[in-house]
Amino acid sequence: MLKGKAKRSLAFVLAACMLLALLPSFGAGASAASVSYTEVDPSVIDAGAAVLPEAEQDAEQDVPAADEEVHVIILFEQKSLAKKGFSTKDLLENEKAASYSSSLKKQQLSLVDRIEREALGGEELEIRYQFTVAVNGVATVVPYGRIEQILAVDGVADVYLEERYELDETVKPDTATAGEMVGSYSAWADGYTGAGSRIAIIDTGLDLSHPSFSEGGYYYSLGISAASFGKKISDYNLLTKEEIKKALPNLSISADENPPKADDLYRNAKVPFAYNYVDDGLDVSHDAEGDSNGDHGTHVAGIAAANRYVPHYDADGDLYYDKQELGVTGVAPDAQLVVMKVFGVGGGAYSSDYMAAIEDAIWLNCDSVNLSLGSGSAGRSYGSKSDQQILDSFRNTDTVVTVSAGNNGAWGENVLTGTGMTYTTDVRMHTGGSPGSYTNSFTIASVTNTSMSGVMGKFNGVAAIPGDTGETYGAKNFSTLDTSEDQSGTTYDYVFLGDPVKGEGIYGLPENYANVDVKGKVVLISRGNSSFADKANAAIQAGAAAAVIYNNAPGSINMNLTGYNFPNPAVMIEQSKAKEILAASTQDETTGLWGGKMTVSAKAETLHGVADGYKPSSFSSWGTTENLDLKPELMTPGGNIYSTLNHSSYGMMSGTSMASPSAAGQAAVVAQYIRENGLAEKAGLTVRALAQSLMMGTAVPIMDPDSDVEYSPRRQGSGLGNVENAVNSPAYVTIDGNDDGKVKVEFGDDPARTGTYSFSFHVNNLTDKSVSYRLSASVLAPETVTDEESGTKFIAMNDVAVGANAVFTTDAAGYDLNGDGKLDDGDVMAILNHAAGLELLADASLADLNGDGTADEVDAQILNDILEGGSYEGKTLESLQSNDVVTVPANGSVQVKATLSLNEEGKQYMEENFSNGNYLEGYVYLNAETDAEGKLGVSQSIPFLAFWGNWTDSSMFDTSVYAEDRFNEMPHKYLNIARENYYNVKKAGSGNTFILGVNLYANDDAFIADRTAVRAGDTLMTINYNLIRNAQDVSYVIRNAETGEVYFSKDYGKQSGAFYYTNNGSWAYTSTTKGISWRFTDNEGNALPNNTKLELVLTAVPEYYTADENGNYTGLGKGAAWETLVTVDNEAPAVTQMFFSSDPAGRKLINIAAQDNQYISAIQFLTTDGKLIGTLSPNQQTANEALSLSVNAASMKQDKVVVAVVDYAGNARAYELELGLGGDDGDEEPAVELNGFFAFNSTNNTWARFEPDTAKTPETAAEADVQFASAEYVNGYTVACTTDGYLYVMQHGKFEPTPVCYLNAILIDMAYNKADGKLYAMAALNDENGEPQYGKLVTVDMFTGELTEVGSITSDMMPSSRDGEVPQVLAIRDDGTFYVINASTRNTYLYSFRLTEDGKIGELTNVGKTGFKANYLQSMAFDHSTGELYWAQFVRASSWARPTYKLVKLDLTTGAGTALSDLPGEMTGLYIVRGQGGSTGKTDKPEKVQLTTTSATLYSGNKTALEAFVTPWNLTDRSIVWSSSDEKIATVNANGVVTAVSEGTAVITAASKLDGTVKAECTITVMQNNTTLTGIVHNADGQSFVADIDVDSANYKYLTGALEQDYYSVVQTGDTLLASGDGNLYSLDAENGYAAKELCYTGDLFMSDMAYSPNLDLTLGTYGYYLILVDPTAENGYRGLWNLQGAFTAIAGIAYAGYDSTYNYFYMLSTSGTIHLIGIAPNGDGYTLSLLHTIVTDKSLAITGQHMHQSLYYDMKTGWIYWARFNGEDSSSIIAINEETEEVVLRGTFDEAAWPVVGLFASKSGAMDLDRTGDFNFSETCTLAQTELSSQDAVALPAGSLPTLEH
Repeated sequence: MLKGKAKRSLAFVLAACMLLALLPSFGAGASAASVSYTEVDPSVIDAGAAVLPEAEQDAEQDVPAADEEVHVIILFEQKSLAKKGFSTKDLLENEKAASYSSSLKKQQLSLVDRIEREALGGEELEIRYQFTVAVNGVATVVPYGRIEQILAVDGVADVYLEERYELDETVKPDTATAGEMVGSYSAWADGYTGAGSRIAIIDTGLDLSHPSFSEGGYYYSLGISAASFGKKISDYNLLTKEEIKKALPNLSISADENPPKADDLYRNAKVPFAYNYVDDGLDVSHDAEGDSNGDHGTHVAGIAAANRYVPHYDADGDLYYDKQELGVTGVAPDAQLVVMKVFGVGGGAYSSDYMAAIEDAIWLNCDSVNLSLGSGSAGRSYGSKSDQQILDSFRNTDTVVTVSAGNNGAWGENVLTGTGMTYTTDVRMHTGGSPGSYTNSFTIASVTNTSMSGVMGKFNGVAAIPGDTGETYGAKNFSTLDTSEDQSGTTYDYVFLGDPVKGEGIYGLPENYANVDVKGKVVLISRGNSSFADKANAAIQAGAAAAVIYNNAPGSINMNLTGYNFPNPAVMIEQSKAKEILAASTQDETTGLWGGKMTVSAKAETLHGVADGYKPSSFSSWGTTENLDLKPELMTPGGNIYSTLNHSSYGMMSGTSMASPSAAGQAAVVAQYIRENGLAEKAGLTVRALAQSLMMGTAVPIMDPDSDVEYSPRRQGSGLGNVENAVNSPAYVTIDGNDDGKVKVEFGDDPARTGTYSFSFHVNNLTDKSVSYRLSASVLAPETVTDEESGTKFIAMNDVAVGANAVFTTDAAGYDLNGDGKLDDGDVMAILNHAAGLELLADASLADLNGDGTADEVDAQILNDILEGGSYEGKTLESLQSNDVVTVPANGSVQVKATLSLNEEGKQYMEENFSNGNYLEGYVYLNAETDAEGKLGVSQSIPFLAFWGNWTDSSMFDTSVYAEDRFNEMPHKYLNIARENYYNVKKAGSGNTFILGVNLYANDDAFIADRTAVRAGDTLMTINYNLIRNAQDVSYVIRNAETGEVYFSKDYGKQSGAFYYTNNGSWAYTSTTKGISWRFTDNEGNALPNNTKLELVLTAVPEYYTADENGNYTGLGKGAAWETLVTVDNEAPAVTQMFFSSDPAGRKLINIAAQDNQYISAIQFLTTDGKLIGTLSPNQQTANEALSLSVNAASMKQDKVVVAVVDYAGNARAYELELGLGGDDGDEEPAVELNGFFAFNSTNNTWARFEPDTAKTPETAAEADVQFASAEYVNGYTVACTTDGYLYVMQHGKFEPTPVCYLNAILIDMAYNKADGKLYAMAALNDENGEPQYGKLVTVDMFTGELTEVGSITSDMMPSSRDGEVPQVLAIRDDGTFYVINASTRNTYLYSFRLTEDGKIGELTNVGKTGFKANYLQSMAFDHSTGELYWAQFVRASSWARPTYKLVKLDLTTGAGTALSDLPGEMTGLYIVRGQGGSTGKTDKPEKVQLTTTSATLYSGNKTALEAFVTPWNLTDRSIVWSSSDEKIATVNANGVVTAVSEGTAVITAASKLDGTVKAECTITVMQNNTTLTGIVHNADGQSFVADIDVDSANYKYLTGALEQDYYSVVQTGDTLLASGDGNLYSLDAENGYAAKELCYTGDLFMSDMAYSPNLDLTLGTYGYYLILVDPTAENGYRGLWNLQGAFTAIAGIAYAGYDSTYNYFYMLSTSGTIHLIGIAPNGDGYTLSLLHTIVTDKSLAITGQHMHQSLYYDMKTGWIYWARFNGEDSSSIIAINEETEEVVLRGTFDEAAWPVVGLFASKSGAMDLDRTGDFNFSETCTLAQTELSSQDAVALPAGSLPTLEH
């Protein structure tokens, strides 16, 4: 990336000619004069100029109005069946349970009567459902405002608002191939087809007439299954009409006014029960008027249990049964379907709808229940009491309830970062909706099918199966395009709308069809810019036969066609498929459109080998929930599933809705297997528990093919379900403590970050043969990726394996010698029997414990001793029990204890990447061993999840706080909300509402928390916050920061975090506003006294934590609360002195001294009638600090002014001041082919030629070895400047560069002025400190490279531009008119100007807004043959934003730009040649020799290459003659390479060969190597050693062997050698091999570098952006710190540099590679820090990401600063910086074995000190920081901290 704009210098700008100056003392160098001023009423002060508009009132999460009708469940006090103790298993057969249920229903009706009388004023209550099994209650609808009255009715236990669920929308429309993935075909071969099982489908209903659900086909298949395995159909426990009749009185639907009859509910043997719960009727079809929910239920039912055989008719019309044409068959084809329609005319399902269906499924003894529904929001781990209890009740049944995980993908996919990822400081948020998020649900994620089936369109031979949702919206299916009688196919012309290559006219807007013939054609349109319905409508209105919309991003989406008005097919295809079709298309020479022939056949076909097969579906929602449950449980095929649809058809859909019924079908098959083999009784478990164990345990974790590690368990659960494995596994796994059969382990969080986690499980053998497994574990953590530009780390979608150890122990392990599953006395006897020859051991080597080659009595005695607690040569009972192979005896069970622990490598990975902790997860594997017959069994696995760290160290809130982050161009945030996390305050007296913490009167340049203030009478109106994680409890408190007294508190209860609502395509629950209306009073209502410090704390607690009896939560991390510090400030600031003086230029200055008890926010200058003249922003850093400021009096243009001084609370004083200027009379200061387009393509370093219509794919004119920032064409030559400041000339068209010179500047853009024959450029010229100054207009001598500055163009010269914006591009019209565009990521404008007669920059005219944005390097040029202006535009608004490159044509009258084409990348140096030419002659007269280096310091033996240029460039001979003044000191060869020989000084001369008098010189100072330091040298193997280091060559010698500890820094402090590392401070004993003694524990804090001042006996350490006062005797090793975040990204190193009477001096290294001199001065019990001076090193030395491995040392003898620099990858070097000359020298590079090198100290000299009196000239009252740095705790502000005076 080429950056044409560096960080702005903060040298202040003069506005309205006002001069701001820091006065070290009044009157210094100027004569003082008295001034007359009088205090006046401060009400004139103006807040309007700097105040934000009134804060927005963001919507709170919905609260119904009192009269709004809401769906509720009323729970009664009497116990339900489950609570009463009845087992819900086989409930219908329990007469006592049925009787109790009947009595509960009667009591419910009685209580309903009471509610009607006492709470509803006699209004009748409509009962929707009666519940008795899991809960005792009724579902009904009541006014929201009556809930409290209902709760007061005797007998009512609770009232819950129902949650409304929606379908997990299909992502796009094969059971035909998915069966291979889940093993169902093999399970059928074993006889397990789901026969006798019942699957409840709770969904949108069913097409009862569909052939795949015919009764005949069902009986035909069931008969075959029964006959194949010696059974009769009657042997299967089928649901019959009689059973329904028996159950009916207990079903929830019996509460209907006209309850259905069993004869009506029973439809056929395949579908014995079907009812419409939501509409209270028998119609379960999808065709009812007003039912817009589609055929989702039919598709789902087909996946679970579509028949294997469907009816066919032969030529004679005779009926027969055969397989469906494409093999559409359910996972459990012989299972019965219980159809429960909960989506219908009445809309989506409420909690009670699905609860009623589930309760009825219990009464009907269903084996599995499928719920392909959920809430749009990220669900909780628990629901309402009624929801929770209904799911809890299933634990005692044989029913498996499968719930879809949801289709919300990953939480980060739609966040503001644009990366689709979350920051590593946060956690990857859960996206699965409820009820799938509930702890007791069996949640199913989706994996993409390996094949796709459906109706295809073949576009020029490219087959595509479109997503076809049109029928839901009244359109015809895609298949109807085939009008052939035999379905052989129909062919159409197809055409891409617009130009998909250029991205023009492709979005299907009505205007895109102008002059385009699409009549009768299939038109392909891009997604984007308008709704799907609008695109389809426009296409059909233009005459198209069908609309095919292709995605504009990878992946699949559901196409919502609401508003589509035509019957023509409108379908969708994926982006990748559209690209394939485009590649196969041809372009019409006349129309320019791409197209071809498309053939569609109504006959469905199958595509195999889908690219994303066997990968987790991108749409599938992730776990975990906020209580750290591991979700989902299982993954099954849900992407590209071809199944049954309405009207007896078939089609493809994708979604977790498709995955969940696959699992339900698997559960039905496994239930049959368990029943028929009596395994539940054998295991002592319910069928549900055993089925869940077998399904999860035998699932196969899916591996990421790119990394060869498993996908996250939070994405796939236990892995891909495989029913073949489940019904063939000889064993099942149970997790100790989990009685529901779920095979997963949840460790919770690990606040201490131990990295060690243990659990136990049992392996239970179901067979008569022993079975063995080899145990192993895979431990994973999220992978991280780093944004190259910003350095920001994100959490990737995939996991990486981290270093960890796994230890498994059992009661017996490998030493179970007698095979009884135990290690006990029996094994002692087994050895004795073997020794006696009575019964030989199968493997006697195991018993040879003493290793003598024989298993005998000695070994028996050793084992006996071990069993009694002894040991033998390291063998203990624990070690004997530890083994990675477990053998489970026949029909036996073995407990395994597993301990997983991170090793050092794993801990390091977590520590380096996740400061707030993150997930540790993975799988424990039970890999089956071959049995005695050589057969390999079924392996099993156990997913686990832990959180390394505190679960709430990661923020519950979006971490951007408006008052703070409005200064941050790239705030750390996710939500695209202008203002996040802020307070509204109503100011006393004005009634206006402002945002707390914002300076109301001036513009600050940074946020300082301590400046936030209010005053008596203000009102804290609202808190506005942005929650990103679900919270079970949100509370708020305002308390005294010093005493803890609470003034205000409020509990807001549970609240949902922000989530992306996929079905609506928008974010929801992003903002919450809560009213406070607190007037800053104490608990007696009195105004709080002046200087009261307040803490405003909002706390959000996730579900993981449990409140104590007082409602308090313990163990919360730092991210649970948002804390704000506020000061009550009732005291106004005052002006203590004002007087006149003059500056050196003779201008009259007003000098003002002012002070406040807190902070002054602004000094305003107003007219006497209250009009604002200007404002000074002091940006005061320290409370109660005296400020001294001056301003140019003439700029006021008034005889009298009002000077007002105000603080951050709004307290103010005002003074009328006579200036004596006589009014407003001040003078106002000035506010290939040689023709075509050519540019440098920085993307691939080539010169490109193009025309506007070929700009996206230009010709390559030449390749380049360097990058050019700008170029222009002059008389047949291309003049170009590189990005590192070299000027080249090359013949146009050949582009063979000739170097002219080194400019020491960057030419941003160049333009040739035909009017005066000069070459101009917008340039960045370096100032005396080497900092680039932008906006400079210069002339360029193309022959010598000499630059002549014409002037500067600043933002205040460009109307409408923002402060700091500079011209980015330059072009000059033939008449001499200059054009520039400002650099801005907001709005850019085209400006014009002309040079004045004396050659200066004239007034700029704003031609108009371009409509485009711009940053970084780009170019603009005129086509001089047409007079048209073109711009090679480029913008990348942020590091995560997508860059755009456009060729733009600009209107010279309006400024508006028109994008002509995309460009292939960042194009610089644009110029246009039209038939021009020229040449230049040669000369033999040199004018100048330039040496790019004029002085250098070398150490003997080192070399450096000098660079010289002779100008002009068109000399006949540009050769250089090199010479040295003293070759005993330094030599130079013919190429300018200088070699240092010995100590001394020599002058190297570079002279022109043509004329030796034209020359340049470089002074070389040679120094002798003699400096040795000691430090810690790390090597590539992770070991570290103490070594002596020659810092003049980077040679080193080890003084120790490998150290036991890993140190980051070492410093000599008095008598102690202090070291920091591994969470501790140590003292090192140099006399004893640097042995370490632990001094104190520092936890996560460690010092990256340390320095010691003997003068103060003070040690400073660096850690991130903190500068720490290190004290090994203090808690955590320090007693104070400075937070320098505002000035530095991080501090990399520090070194002590002596003292004087004012300061102790330290050199501090920032990650920019810059050295800063700081001063530390005692101040009472503490210290103040001042930033005094800056040494700018080479920018290439900036540190990216590895500030923890740097070290700084100052040599007091030589004045050199030594820096052991680590490059962040694999190399360390010694950089030396001369304190006096600020020269930067590379002394040497360490060899490949040494990196990094840290902890430099002088071991031989000890702690040194140096009196610097007279060396520096810094005073306590003034700092000299002239750069972007600000002073910390200094008495006075640094110059340059005062920003622009604003009107």
